[in-house]
Amino acid sequence: MTRFFLFLATLLLLGACVAAQDGAVSAYDTVSGTLQTVLTPRWGAGTQTNSGTDTITYGTNATTLGSTQGVASGAGASATGNYSTAVGPGTSANLNWGTSVGSGCTSGTEAFAGGTSASAMGYESTALGFIANAYGDRSVSIGPIASSATEAVATGQGANASGVRSIAHGQSARAGAEGAMAMGVSADTGTTGQFSIAHGAYSVATGVSSGAFGVQARATASFALAWGPNSLADVLSGIAHGVNATTNGIAGSVAIGPSASPLDVAHAFALAINPASLNSQTLGVTINGGAYLVQAYASPLLVSTTGSGTTTLTASSSPTQVFTSSRTVVLPAPSTVQPGTEFRVINLSNSASVTVQPSSGGGSKTVLKNSSWTFVCLSTTGSGITAWASLGPVAAA
Repeated sequence: MTRFFLFLATLLLLGACVAAQDGAVSAYDTVSGTLQTVLTPRWGAGTQTNSGTDTITYGTNATTLGSTQGVASGAGASATGNYSTAVGPGTSANLNWGTSVGSGCTSGTEAFAGGTSASAMGYESTALGFIANAYGDRSVSIGPIASSATEAVATGQGANASGVRSIAHGQSARAGAEGAMAMGVSADTGTTGQFSIAHGAYSVATGVSSGAFGVQARATASFALAWGPNSLADVLSGIAHGVNATTNGIAGSVAIGPSASPLDVAHAFALAINPASLNSQTLGVTINGGAYLVQAYASPLLVSTTGSGTTTLTASSSPTQVFTSSRTVVLPAPSTVQPGTEFRVINLSNSASVTVQPSSGGGSKTVLKNSSWTFVCLSTTGSGITAWASLGPVAAA
């Protein structure tokens, strides 16, 4: 019984002490003999004069002054907005419904800031991370030093989504134009790449509505597409697809395949594929699961005006050969061409003749003036002139 009275006396003493403290949550009333609830609890130096209505104020110089149902916890914490919450030293939530958690962070209306020096001053914005900054309305910044504009999202250390409704994801990614998306380490749309996409480490899509996909892929012109590591599409509506593929500054060009690059405006489509697919006068392709050959000439016609001598044809020679003087023409070795490969030899001289012979010797044909012969390879294993079908003569017009 003695211990019980000692315990009760201790409670009474504590109640009296708590009631005397500035900002006690509850106190024991020694007059009425009851425990009284304090509607605005506060604790810490300066909190008695810095508390609002139905607020909680805790910490040296913390304040909820002017707030309704605000919460400030931590030295210098400030929650003066209605229904706001500031937790941590030096934090502030001074606009309605704002929430700040961390050290020195700041939030705006209906915004949330979490992390050291984080700032979410945009309406309904969110900033999480060291010095993260969501300054635009309805923006989101997650990661150290990430920042975002209106309705933009930045995630990653140093990510910057400064374009309206842009997305920057990855360390130091930058989406600086409206509707742009930068994803990957240092991916960048610049400030000119409206509605563009840069996807991949160090990729760049600075053209309007352009796309760069792959490590160091670059789409620097409007509506351009670069797909593949180190690819480059630098002309309007240009397409570069493949490792190191480039449009090479050729207007309206398309480059497909590793290191594909168009030569000039007359050859704006560049294709880099297995060399075995390119044979004499043909390109091997697969269409709907079937193998096909497409005619492919470096030039369909070659006119020779030089004097007497020898012209040795190869698998890549022009299929039509025109001569204006005496000449000896040597056909390619059958093993270097495909069956069906043909060459047409035209003699437009006034008096001289043109002699056509196989690469291994063994017969020849003479093309007289103002006439032509056509030679078609029949067998790639044959030899001599018999490996070729000789069609002629045909009078030249």
